[in-house]
Amino acid sequence: MLATMGALGSLLTLGLVRRWGEVFPRWMVGLRGRRVPLSLAVVPAALVSVLVTIAGVMYIRLHFQGAFDNQEDDWGATVPEMIWPVWGVALAAATLAYYFRRRGVCKRCARG
Repeated sequence: MLATMGALGSLLTLGLVRRWGEVFPRWMVGLRGRRVPLSLAVVPAALVSVLVTIAGVMYIRLHFQGAFDNQEDDWGATVPEMIWPVWGVALAAATLAYYFRRRGVCKRCARG
C-alpha cells in the first residue's frame, strides 16, 4: 500500500509540471483533449503535500527520540523516509506554481 501511494504521489507531482497534467490525454475516452479542472489537480496535491510533510517531520522526530534505535541494520527502509519533508515541500511548490500558471486572469484587477 505504501509503495503504491508513493508511486501515485510521484505521478501526481509529475502531472503538475507536464502538459498531460493540464489537458486530459487522448487515451481517456470521453475526456480526451479537455482541460483538467484546476481543483482536480490542486486539492489532492495540496492535501498530499501537507500529509507527506507532516509524516516526514514526525518520522524524523521519532528517529531523534530513539524510537528506531534497535533497527540499525534496516537503514534501507528508514533513511528514505527522512527525505519526505523535502518531497512534501517540493510538491507544495509545484502545486502553487501549477495554480498560478492555470488560474487565469483576475476579474477585478485584470492581472494574471
